[in-house]
Amino acid sequence: MKIRYVKYRKISRVKWDALIRRSPQALFYGLSVVYDTMCKRWDALVMGDYEAVMPLPKRKKFGVVSYIFQPYFVQQSGIYAKTEVDKETIRRFVNSIPKKFVRVHCHFNYENDLQGIKEDWVVNKRRSYQIDLNKDYESIRTHYTKDCLKNLRKLEEANVLITNNIKTDLVIDIYKSAYGKLNPGISNAKYQRFALLVNLLEKQNMVEKAAVYQKETLLACGIFIKAFGRIHYCLGAPTEEGRKLGATHLLIDSMIKKFSNQPLFFDFEGSELPNVAAFYKKFGPEENYFQTLEKGLV
Repeated sequence: MKIRYVKYRKISRVKWDALIRRSPQALFYGLSVVYDTMCKRWDALVMGDYEAVMPLPKRKKFGVVSYIFQPYFVQQSGIYAKTEVDKETIRRFVNSIPKKFVRVHCHFNYENDLQGIKEDWVVNKRRSYQIDLNKDYESIRTHYTKDCLKNLRKLEEANVLITNNIKTDLVIDIYKSAYGKLNPGISNAKYQRFALLVNLLEKQNMVEKAAVYQKETLLACGIFIKAFGRIHYCLGAPTEEGRKLGATHLLIDSMIKKFSNQPLFFDFEGSELPNVAAFYKKFGPEENYFQTLEKGLV
């Protein structure tokens, strides 16, 4: 089947989302609302009558140089199809990226294997962590480290309360206070786009929020997206008081406990930062990988 380049306004959102929802590669990142919200413009590669698709978030530098980028808060993109995607299909899609894009930086999804696809392009592996929740909570908890369990006991003794009644803007503000300096590339406009996306996904019952309080003092909070068999830990952080108590341990544990014994994976969304990776490993997750593809410089 032919792969064609489709401009932003001519992409059928109905056919696109119908494909994503039944794709073996399905992740919430693939939904059209994600790109409509997180990008000013995006085009796409489409095989046949939406038998397979690949989003192309695009920008221009200096107003003339076109390139494909990976939007903030969108961990994975790549190819989504009605069936498994083989190497030849991936190669055809990559070769179909228009030459006008002098630089390409794209994160492909878990099910896209890029090894050997294009020798002159750079392929890297990115680590992610996940927990199979389809077992009882106590079984999952046996894989927690001693330090993790110690922090959870300390929090239990501190009379903390867990609630899902917290506003998205407050979670983002706490995150910016805790980690904003580590992510200088995330502008206020990008945070606002993410807040809008969360609001839109909430209307589709895909959002879970959690907050840890000690009396009226907020200790930690987070936003999780639940879709297509995964719970993604998209954004979360402790307050200064919560950092001292290790409150993020309980934030994550509460979601694991809530959704245990269900056919789901808890997806930490990984991190290449050693300190963050070490924290995630406290919960005994399995490692998973996705791949990135890059060419050119801007």
